[in-house]
Amino acid sequence: MSIVLSVILIFAIVVAVIFNIQLAQSTRILHSIKVHTIKTTYGNLTYAEKGSGIPVLVAHGTDGGYDQGLVSSEAFDDRYRVICPSRFGYPGTDMPKDATPKAQADAYRQLLDYLGIEKVYLIGTSAGGTPVLQFALEYPERTAGIILLSTGMPVQGSTIGSVPTFIFNDFTMWIGACVFKSVALQQLGVSQSDYNNATEAEKKDINEFLITMLPMSERKAGFVNDMSANYDMGLHYDDYPLEKIKEPVLVLHAKDDSIAKYSDVETARNRFPNAVWVIYEHGGHMLFGQDVAGAVNKFILSNEDSKVKK
Repeated sequence: MSIVLSVILIFAIVVAVIFNIQLAQSTRILHSIKVHTIKTTYGNLTYAEKGSGIPVLVAHGTDGGYDQGLVSSEAFDDRYRVICPSRFGYPGTDMPKDATPKAQADAYRQLLDYLGIEKVYLIGTSAGGTPVLQFALEYPERTAGIILLSTGMPVQGSTIGSVPTFIFNDFTMWIGACVFKSVALQQLGVSQSDYNNATEAEKKDINEFLITMLPMSERKAGFVNDMSANYDMGLHYDDYPLEKIKEPVLVLHAKDDSIAKYSDVETARNRFPNAVWVIYEHGGHMLFGQDVAGAVNKFILSNEDSKVKK
């Protein structure tokens, strides 16, 4: 019995050491990114940016932040000025009492005012799609176009489920993202065989994305808020009249997305009067293996060319 207890103790110590080392590494990576913080009516808003040219604002997904926004924007070159703010409750950005998608859209508007940007393309990845849609509805004159990557759509009658948010902490997220990475990837639509056959660049992208899920302690307030904010489109269905969006829209989604169900996306197909739909048979929530960068660049540049011709 003493031998068994000793083995268990040694194993626990090894796990604790590895966990603390990797958590410290992910924390250093997060804090090594050059960021800027501004004051809004909702408190501090922190953002990172890169490049110059066509303005693009990235609204990251659940358990993300400005770092995840940068990872999502790696397809953009110097022709673009990419702005990656942390949404409410995510690294560097405060959690206001009124942390609704409408308030988040207003915070984006204040950020654009601060940066002196009149119009912007907005990219909503996963949960970031909700405030992007709100922005387009509230500020059409500031919207050059919107791009929805694996995002949900307004579905009438959806309700808030019960999510045990107390289990989401640095250790459990580390277990999911690092120790049992294959399980986490499978939930995102990337099988072990897909990962094994991926190029080194694709593996790098996946690993960088998983790193942006840590440290959870600096993202939990936003994560918990997303558990209710993501249902806003269903709870307040009439506040999302997608038919009023006249600006160009690009929707990219995979039919095998197990997180943002394609069946919900399909119900909204006729509600966008000005949308380009790129639907993949496979790719999961990460649209893995698909030429997302090519589709996004083609969409933005073709719209910019159309403006010049006019």
